[in-house]
Amino acid sequence: PQYLDQAVAAGVEAWALCAAVLARIAHDFAADAAGSLGRALPLLQELVQTDADKAGKSSTKAVALVVEGPQPLTVGVATRPSCAPLGSIRASAGVKAWLRLCKPAAVWNIAGGTRGFTTIVDDPPAPQQCGGSQNERPPQFGTQVVEALQTALAVQLTEQMVSEVWDALSELEVAQTLTRRACGTWTQVAGESGQFVL
Repeated sequence: PQYLDQAVAAGVEAWALCAAVLARIAHDFAADAAGSLGRALPLLQELVQTDADKAGKSSTKAVALVVEGPQPLTVGVATRPSCAPLGSIRASAGVKAWLRLCKPAAVWNIAGGTRGFTTIVDDPPAPQQCGGSQNERPPQFGTQVVEALQTALAVQLTEQMVSEVWDALSELEVAQTLTRRACGTWTQVAGESGQFVL
């Protein structure tokens, strides 16, 4: 955990390298389960955890994209913030497994967001929630990332689970605004996606 905290403190380059590795872990698990269809899955993060979520009884999960790579370049189309909420998707076994695989990258994104390296969904967590008070050192995310990694590495993703994630994503109202970029990452466009997005 301390090395991850040091990576965040070292600056955006060290943070970005770790972000790429954490994203790659999730994509590689999905590719191992379902080939290119799995590798193409967008990284997702759960937005709000209710008591029902914690108990595993919620039938939906509110999600957003995990920001990967630099912000998109566009021609003739406006993009929504990469971290904008997508809405709620069915909480199938596949969705739950995919969210667990994406969580290390999502937590790392929040760590970078607190330093201004990337955009994050909501305001960063209060220091008290991250193990410190306002007068102490900045929040330490290393332990949270390691715990998320341990959980992610125990996931047994299957081709059926990958299909469940794609099915759940296709039911979103904003499904038509999701666009895959040339680099393989995902973004949301505002309106029609028939223009150029890089």
